[in-house]
Formats: sequence, C-alpha cells, structure tokens
Amino acid sequence: VAPAIDGVTKVYMPMYEQVISVTRAEHVKQVLNASSLREPIPVVHKHFKMFAGKNSVVIAEKTMWRVLRNIMGKIFQVAQLRNMVEDMSTSAAEFVEALKNKHGETVDLCDMFRLVTVDVIGKVVFGHDFGCCKSLQQPEVVSSFQFTLQSFHDRMVNAIDPRFYFYCWPSEHNRRFLKSSATVRSFITDIIAAKRAVPPSERKADILQMMIDASEDDHCGLSDEDFVDSMISLLFAGYDTTAITLANAMAAIAQHPEVEAKALQEITSVLGADGLPTYEHLTAGLPYCSAVIKETLRLWPAGPLTTRHLQTPLHLTLRPRRSSTSTTSPSSTPADAEPMTVAIPAGRLMWVPIWWVHRDPANFEDPLSFDPERFADPAREAR
Repeated sequence: VAPAIDGVTKVYMPMYEQVISVTRAEHVKQVLNASSLREPIPVVHKHFKMFAGKNSVVIAEKTMWRVLRNIMGKIFQVAQLRNMVEDMSTSAAEFVEALKNKHGETVDLCDMFRLVTVDVIGKVVFGHDFGCCKSLQQPEVVSSFQFTLQSFHDRMVNAIDPRFYFYCWPSEHNRRFLKSSATVRSFITDIIAAKRAVPPSERKADILQMMIDASEDDHCGLSDEDFVDSMISLLFAGYDTTAITLANAMAAIAQHPEVEAKALQEITSVLGADGLPTYEHLTAGLPYCSAVIKETLRLWPAGPLTTRHLQTPLHLTLRPRRSSTSTTSPSSTPADAEPMTVAIPAGRLMWVPIWWVHRDPANFEDPLSFDPERFADPAREAR
C-alpha cells in the first residue's frame, strides 16, 4: 500500500496491476458518477456463484442482469413497499413480546435480531412465516442458510486456502456446505411450486409472487432455478446486514442515554405506548429515529467496501495536506503543497472503502463520535 495523498491510495494486488482507493467525498462522487461497471473479481465470483447461484442478481451479467433489474424495478415501488410495512410491524411486535420472557438474561443482540430479520424477510419475500420471533428459535432451513452465508465469508477471508477454495476438497466443512445449500434451494423450490399452483385471483403480494407474475407478464423465460438464485440474493442482502445494523444501533444507544431518551420521547409522542409504525411514520414521521439509524450506518456500514471499473479515464484533483487527527493514512506531502491533478486510465479497478469514507475527518466533523444530531439537523446533514 502506497502512502495516501488527499485520501487517494495506490494498492498493489497480485491479480491487478494497481488498485486505486479513494476516501474523500468529492472523489467518491466522481468515481461513482464515472462508472457503474463492476467487472467480476474471479475469486469473489466463484464463491458467490456457489453460494447464491450463477444467475444471482448480484453477479448476473448482460441480458440476464437486464431482465432481473427490470423485474426488480417493477416490484420495489412505493405502493408495494407500503404494503410490506404491516408485516414488518407485526414481526417487530411479536419479537418484543418474546424478548420480555428473556428479562434478566444475557443475550447476543446480533443473534436476536437475525430472528426478527428472517421473519420479516420470510413474510415480505416468500409469503412464509418462519415463526422465529415467537419461538426465538431458528428452523433448519434458516440455520442452513446461515451456515452457507458464514461459509461464504470464511472463503473470502481464506481465499487462497485450498480447503476453502476447492469445493471438492473432502472436508466436513465442504460436505456441510453442500448439504446446507441443497436444503435452502429445495425449500425455496417448493415454495415456488406452491405459488405457481395458486390461481391468479388468490395470489398474495409478496416479492417472490410478484417476481413470478412479472416474469410471466413479460414472457422473459426465467426458470425456477433463476428465481431461487434471486431469492438467495435477497436473503444475502437483507439478513446479516439488517441484523448487524440493528445490533450496532442498540449497542450505541445503550452507551448514550441522551440518545435513548430522545428516541423514546419521539416514539411515544408519535405512536403512543403500544402503537405500531406505518409507512408514513417510517418515511417521515420519526426523524430522530431515522437519524439514529443513519448515524449507525455511517459508523458501522453493513457494506464496508464497493468497487468500480473505470470505463473512461478519470481526472482527480488532489489537495495534499497533513492532519495529525486523521483516521486514515497521513499524507507524505507537506501541508502547503499545491493542488495536483492525476489521470487514472480506463480499465483501472477503483475501491471506495465506505468504512473509511465515513470516518474521514475531511468528510465528517468528529467522525468517530456517535452523534445522530448530524443527521437530525437538516443544515448539518446538507453539509
């Protein structure tokens, strides 16, 4: 890793001539506006294909990607999202009631929030109630999915370890992965078959059903296997990410009593003692609670890194400076150096390390402090 200059760092990797990482907000905006292309990184592509399937929307390419994107665009509309809030609120209420029975016990917050997350996903995505919130237990298919997800993460961390790279390696881990993957895919396949058998007039408006209906309307020829791949991708996108964010939010709130008091005051004044939130509450009616979640995502982003491959050359203006309080690598250039422009050629892999972008003092004042007020105050948020 070369020293950073104004948040721009050169990273040397065996698979690439050079990777450029940016952390300053203005540079991040330039990179994301310059390209939407994310070419497959071979090792990531290999393991994600084994985890979610070759036609997962995350790694689908060309025609398949356009078909899936078109279908997803029809589904994730305001009217459809509005209909999902009731299931979300009901699951949350069931979860709170079940947690009351754990009063005085020590629990793993992340594990607890995985239960409510999977129940919400089950209802709004599959039209299926896993019952995790009531029992505070995972059914076999959820445990199987969690193992395959953890296996995917393990394989990313141990990318060059042959025991993880080769799925034919005769290990207990690989045998369990293949068995767990088959359990998940079989479960989703059975749900798809059941939905196809329901007359159109009796179908429920969950995401899977809407995808099937949209596919039939567009005559795009998606197979059941394609739907399974997409469903696993949605589980991947919403399962751990949501649970970890909620756990981080609760941990941060517990350490900041003033934040807890203000959030509870807002909830009570808007919803009352036992009210459940509506779509309008979630989008505009609870601004301070929204600020708490935004600040949680800033400090602990569920996706800590994104990438882009440049399709055209990109020119970045660097203003070298040294900061003794910087949370990123210090610049090796004197603080009074003149601005410079660097040209990055087309084809270069760009990294946007979201974790460090959010913790860069050039982007956020006092970046390591948990301060929801930065998003509760419109003037501060705009800055």
